[in-house]
Amino acid sequence: PEALAAFRATAAEVRTNDPLRAASLLTDAVLSALQLGRVTDAQGIAAEAAELARGADGWVGKQVRLAQTITDTLAGGDEPRMSAAEMTAMLDDVNVSSLTTMSLVVGAATSLWAEDYETFDVVMGAIVAKGRGTAPGELPLALVYRGHKAFRTGHTWAAATADLTEAADLAASFSQQTVTSHAVAHHALIEASRGAEAACRDLLRRGEELIADTGTVSSAVHLREATGLLALGLGDARGAVSTLRALDTLMAQLGVNEPNVTWHRANLAEALAAVGRGDDARVVADALYANG
Repeated sequence: PEALAAFRATAAEVRTNDPLRAASLLTDAVLSALQLGRVTDAQGIAAEAAELARGADGWVGKQVRLAQTITDTLAGGDEPRMSAAEMTAMLDDVNVSSLTTMSLVVGAATSLWAEDYETFDVVMGAIVAKGRGTAPGELPLALVYRGHKAFRTGHTWAAATADLTEAADLAASFSQQTVTSHAVAHHALIEASRGAEAACRDLLRRGEELIADTGTVSSAVHLREATGLLALGLGDARGAVSTLRALDTLMAQLGVNEPNVTWHRANLAEALAAVGRGDDARVVADALYANG
């Protein structure tokens, strides 16, 4: 919250005399808002940045376009997205900062949610290569999403787990608690899918400890998803309904509507059916397909 407030306050101070700098600061604020799970706020901030940078086609214009690509995808919109070439060009630009690189990681992740796997592979591959070369601090978050992609698209759990384990270890070594919580939460999802109760619960405990310090809502979302999925797999359908229903309410409040982000709804529908609430299960399933 402090970083988000600082970016917005500084942008407000300079917007009259230097609107492009204000717009750039607001694109960093978008990333901070997303880490807090505030998608609707992030959309508004991105729109404000776009207004300040109207007509700009240089570096700031690219930052704004990236922010809009991210927020529109998360909200389930259908605006034109940045291409792989545009994103990788930003990665090589002399103006790129570590915060912009983190935004590019999230931008590549939105390609995964949009099922544009080619763009994801190109951009994330370039970021990982840079991380293994000259910018090791930028590697952990990229590995989180690469591991997540391996899990979500049916690659081996071993490959996904390897990326997430490395990401957590590296992030911890760089004192990147937010990224560590992301890695742990995504790893918990894999163990829940495997039905590995002990391993999953260990990761859930670690993840909860991390988000207690960071307040990272996006990690909390995946921890809740893993908790519900584990309960469902262990035959506790009522527990799964309780957890996943609460998560569904949270996601709606956050403004997240992209079906490839709200995967928990498929598990919620299954859990509702398992406890005999077929009508409610159909409502959830119909909403999921409608958004898709």
